[in-house]
Amino acid sequence: MMYLTAQKLLTENGFEQYEVSNFSRPGYHCKQNLSYWSDREYLGLGASAHSHLNGMRFANCYDPQEYIHRISTSGNAVTELEHLSPEKKAREATAIGLRRTAGFSLQTILQRYGVDLPQAFYKTLEDLQAQGLLTFSSKNLRLTSEGLLLADELAATLLSC
Repeated sequence: MMYLTAQKLLTENGFEQYEVSNFSRPGYHCKQNLSYWSDREYLGLGASAHSHLNGMRFANCYDPQEYIHRISTSGNAVTELEHLSPEKKAREATAIGLRRTAGFSLQTILQRYGVDLPQAFYKTLEDLQAQGLLTFSSKNLRLTSEGLLLADELAATLLSC
C-alpha cells in the first residue's frame, strides 16, 4: 500500500506524522491544519472561502464573478450557513480530533462544549478499542496505526452514534 510505504519513508527521513495525511519536520507542523483538527475558529475570505465562527459554519459562493457582484451589491456573499449545536460541535470535534496522531482529551470536549456524549458513543469507543483501532481513557483518545488507515470511516461511525 502506497500510504504505508510513504509513511515508512517519511519517518525514516526525519519527518513526523502529526495527522492522518500530514507529515513535517519536527517543529514545522502546519498551524492551519492543526486549527481545523483542534476545532478552532477561522475566517475565510473570497470566493469559495469557508469560515467557522461563533458557533456558525458558513461558505461564500464559489463563482468569483458572482462573489464580486454579491459583495458590491449587498456586502455579503454567503451561500451556505449552518448553526452548530453544542452536541453537534462536540461530536464533530471528536471525529475530526481523531485525525491528529497525538489524539485529544474527551474531558476537554466535555469542558469546552458542556455536553457529555451518549452512552452509545462510549460503547462504540469500547468496541473500536477492542478491535485495536483506537485507544481511549478518561485522559486521551487516539487512533492506533491500524485505526489511522480507517480514520474517515471511524469518524463517520462516531458521528452516527
